[in-house]
Amino acid sequence: MTLTVALALTILTPAVASARPAVSQKVLADTCDPVSGTRTYYSLYKWSKANARICVQVQQRADGSKALYVDYAADFFYYWGAAWYSDCRNAQEQCTVKGRFTLRRGNGALVEQSNFLSHPAGSRHEYAAKTFNVDSGRWRVEATAEKSTGYWAFHRTQPGEVEDVVPMNDFAVEVDVP
Repeated sequence: MTLTVALALTILTPAVASARPAVSQKVLADTCDPVSGTRTYYSLYKWSKANARICVQVQQRADGSKALYVDYAADFFYYWGAAWYSDCRNAQEQCTVKGRFTLRRGNGALVEQSNFLSHPAGSRHEYAAKTFNVDSGRWRVEATAEKSTGYWAFHRTQPGEVEDVVPMNDFAVEVDVP
């Protein structure tokens, strides 16, 4: 009886091991801009702001191909009285965030661009992501974004005020893909 159980376990073990799913990807590197946290961006007269960052993961898939996974995240605020408050927090003060991810080779040659657009409401937080397929070599990922509308767009006292617009235009991460 013991021999039968041992034989059965020996025969089943390779089948069980092969039934496990293969690892779909492995993270080779993870780099953010800025490395130390987030950058703060302001509207023209500093009545609105965004704390934002981008991160890039170098990934290797199970089939050996490589990719760059890019994510942009930002939190939005408006200033009133003597304090900062969460912006984009409800449907009446909904924000618009539009942006672009750009992929360049190490020599600066443009490879691909991808736009994103969202309307965060009920949360001051915005998140966008993109995966670029790449080969080995040096790569540069750039991101630009602009938050508009929100609290100050709906509480303007002058038609020309643009205190709801917060440009974020200088994100860049360079990575080496093995």
